[in-house]
Amino acid sequence: MSDFLPALITTAGTLVGSFGGFTLAARSQRRQAERDDARALRDAERARLIELENERHTFQLKTLLGLQELTRLQARSTILAVEEDRQTLLSGKSYGQLASETPEGFANSVEFSHHVARVTHDALRERLERFSTLCSEYSIPPMHWRELDNQQRIAVQEDRFVAITREASETAALLGEHLRAEINRHNASSA
Repeated sequence: MSDFLPALITTAGTLVGSFGGFTLAARSQRRQAERDDARALRDAERARLIELENERHTFQLKTLLGLQELTRLQARSTILAVEEDRQTLLSGKSYGQLASETPEGFANSVEFSHHVARVTHDALRERLERFSTLCSEYSIPPMHWRELDNQQRIAVQEDRFVAITREASETAALLGEHLRAEINRHNASSA
């Protein structure tokens, strides 16, 4: 019996020590798993944010590419309308005899406006909106056209031609700068 008690104490101590060791190991593994899960969540969130940023850049790139062509079409349409008005006035006719806007021109101006609304850069969006307003304004006779003689009307159309040509050039240049910056950003994020 004297050998039995020390063996029992040793066995009980071994069992308690083993249980304590297993419990501590389980807690340690649980904490490690929690840290791993938290790290995996942070990594997934970071990857999601990167993907969203890439999608935003791709969307903006497509918008700016579309706007480049629409701006050219809008400028061309307005410049042709201004020149047609000038030619009509030079032939001695009045503004009242001018042709109305084509369905394609209207569709282009609507699509242009939709693209402008998608631009994220405030200064560029404001410039494009100003350009669109100018194109709309210049596609109709001036409000006070009845008060003007024919030479004054021609002078108004020549001023409009110069103004819309300059505005179209400056708008296209600004759009080109933003497009190049977006392409560079897109290429950097793809690398």
